[in-house]
Amino acid sequence: MQEILAWSALGVLQIAVTLSGSHAARAVETEPGPDAPLAAYFELAQRQSPAVEAARLRWEVALERVPQAAGWPDPTLRYGYFTDEVETALGPQEHRIGLAQRFPFFGKLGLRVDSAEQAALSAWHRYREKRLAVFEHVAHAYYAYAYLARAIEVTHENLTLLEGVENVVRTRYATGRAPQSDLLRVQVEVGTLEDRLRSFEEMREPWAKRLNAALGRDVDVPLPWPVPLLDPPDALPDNATVLEHVRSNSPELLALRFETREADRSLALTRRDQFPDITLGIENIRTSRSDLTNFSDSGRDAWILSVSVPIPVQRSKYRAAIREADARHRGTLVTQRDRELRLLAETEVLLFEQRDAERRIELYRKSLIPLGQQAFNAANTSFATGATSFVDTLDAERVLLQFQLELARARADRGRVTTAILARMGMTPEGVEEPAAVAR
Repeated sequence: MQEILAWSALGVLQIAVTLSGSHAARAVETEPGPDAPLAAYFELAQRQSPAVEAARLRWEVALERVPQAAGWPDPTLRYGYFTDEVETALGPQEHRIGLAQRFPFFGKLGLRVDSAEQAALSAWHRYREKRLAVFEHVAHAYYAYAYLARAIEVTHENLTLLEGVENVVRTRYATGRAPQSDLLRVQVEVGTLEDRLRSFEEMREPWAKRLNAALGRDVDVPLPWPVPLLDPPDALPDNATVLEHVRSNSPELLALRFETREADRSLALTRRDQFPDITLGIENIRTSRSDLTNFSDSGRDAWILSVSVPIPVQRSKYRAAIREADARHRGTLVTQRDRELRLLAETEVLLFEQRDAERRIELYRKSLIPLGQQAFNAANTSFATGATSFVDTLDAERVLLQFQLELARARADRGRVTTAILARMGMTPEGVEEPAAVAR
């Protein structure tokens, strides 16, 4: 990341060309299929998201301002024609032509270039920030969609089990071995589970549209179910390392640091504006030979060398401009400190959420779900032999379903939070191509 600080304007422009080429090359890639990992969705969002493209274009705008800031003021060509010739001792003057060049006061040009470069680097990190923020939104929608797929699968499995219990109760009721209340009770449970399943299935369309919107494409594009919820591929370091990485590499904080530097250069430039630029000029006055005199210099052109300097008489205007620039500079420092504190606090919360998700995954996967499965199997076996009531089977099935859904939710939370932490660390998720400028 330190290499970025040393880029010259030309180097940044070259990076822009490289990035534009790689961006166009990726645009021809195919969209993610049914078994595509999350990284494929990130790549699609990187290509198609209007928010990412808008941030990239803002960066290009800032890049194009660097050579503009490095340019000298255009020279001024002046021409004048005497409608009535001015008669002089050396002859009549016919017309005049001159050239003038304004020279910025010492240091102004360099400060303008430096300020533009800092603004371009800030825009670059704003682009990175927006890109990772879009990844975070995609991950949030993706894991919600993946959780929905798992919820439908688990609910359907439990509904199949419950229908088997209903068949047993119906058979017993037909033979007089179970009261009608038992059959009604189990039918209520089946109906409740069917209603939950329909609710999950009807949620697919709006949740798929939300994911499509995050990907930056038409919301009505068909979207397959994602791959099953698995452990995220990105392993995070310890908390202290994460927080230090956020301090040093967060795109938002880096953008604010460059904005502060740009404001500092602008303040220095505003102070220099008190000192006027100097304009040097040269002018030729075309003179014809005189018919009235016989001077040897008759008809010789006149030349004028000129120096012009504006007089800064309105000192209050310059003092106000300096106060404005100084307030802006101090404002960027305060904003930078505020965002650093808030960003670190947000990261602490995300780290807690990740630890909590890991804890829940371990609890449900290794303990509660196996115990719940054993309890359901035991209750179902006892019910089949007539040793216990079907109520125990229903309770065990309901608890097992809740455990399975909680495991799916915990895995979705872990994936979502991991992406959010990586975004604040300024790290691209595994399997996603870095922008060319980062790899430089």
